Amino acid sequence: MTAAMARQTTDRTDSAITYQPEAPVMTTDETIRVIDVFGRPELPAVCQAVDATAYPAFMQHTDLAPHWPSIYAAFPVTQFVMIDGRTGGHDAHGNMVPLAWECALTTLPPSAVVMVERALAMVDSGRPVTAYGALQVVVSPTAQRRGLSGRMLGEMAACAARLGAESLFAPIRPTQKDRYPQWPLASYASWTRADGLPLDPWHREHVRLGAAPAGVVDAWLTTSATLAHWEAWTGLRFPERGEYVVPGALVPMFADIEAGVGRYIEPHLWMHYRLR
Repeated sequence: MTAAMARQTTDRTDSAITYQPEAPVMTTDETIRVIDVFGRPELPAVCQAVDATAYPAFMQHTDLAPHWPSIYAAFPVTQFVMIDGRTGGHDAHGNMVPLAWECALTTLPPSAVVMVERALAMVDSGRPVTAYGALQVVVSPTAQRRGLSGRMLGEMAACAARLGAESLFAPIRPTQKDRYPQWPLASYASWTRADGLPLDPWHREHVRLGAAPAGVVDAWLTTSATLAHWEAWTGLRFPERGEYVVPGALVPMFADIEAGVGRYIEPHLWMHYRLR
């Protein structure tokens, strides 16, 4: 797909989401290409296959999982793929949706599902978009340690600004929080290195790019499944009722033996980019 390809032309237009021909949503250099998924129906499945390799198994079964087809279908020009310019391989992808922010942190959505539901409702209502919410940035395990996450964040922020947004909010999953699952995220997010930057690498990357913390959302994603599924995903056994530390989890999972269900409620950290 080229930058000259006509953008999405449906009745889903408002003062902030403008799908126009010739919109410069693709970036290229000698090593990478960044494109959106508009007109590329094969790309969402590729992105979700990469997700399966990048996240712990239980993260493929959150309450957000059933919404991904709607996200890719409704907002194709804000779902990005980074392609290796030499090999054509999938290096990374980033997903964001429109957000009606009313200039108060208390109005931010309480979960990923609510953010998506509000975004879809905005499409139908024509309500002006004042911000975008970044659902995730995922770098393929084979392309890590090349600074691609920062590049993708830059592309997402630039796109949000072109579409008229004043802010980009990223509810992030700190990459090393799973090493400290029994500490609250608010405490972990306050830990710094000797240079004053956040201890967590992903948190630190956002700060270096100009974002500011905007609070913790306690239940951004939820995974509720049978204990048999949790055992298959983690290789653990859950013989008693209570909290268990499972590999890759930011906080403990609660096992309800009587109900035969394990419930994991994952917090995220809001990062706020001011675009104007």
